[in-house]
Amino acid sequence: MPNNKEYIRSAPYYKRDRILREDIRITDLSAADYLVLTHEERWSEYPQIYNTYKKYPALYEISAENVPLLTVYKLR
Repeated sequence: MPNNKEYIRSAPYYKRDRILREDIRITDLSAADYLVLTHEERWSEYPQIYNTYKKYPALYEISAENVPLLTVYKLR
């Protein structure tokens, strides 16, 4: 995903502040059970991402004014 480097860098802080559970780990997509997809302004640069993952069930979504900001997909 475009921002995986951000998740790896920020996850320890989220865990420290108890925003992210300790048992959640960032992994390679091929080993992932869930995908956290952040919707960014540059989203249009990555149309293949939505086309690839839209077939999976969306478990959770954060939106503002009906605009999705973050979607969690169940991959397995």
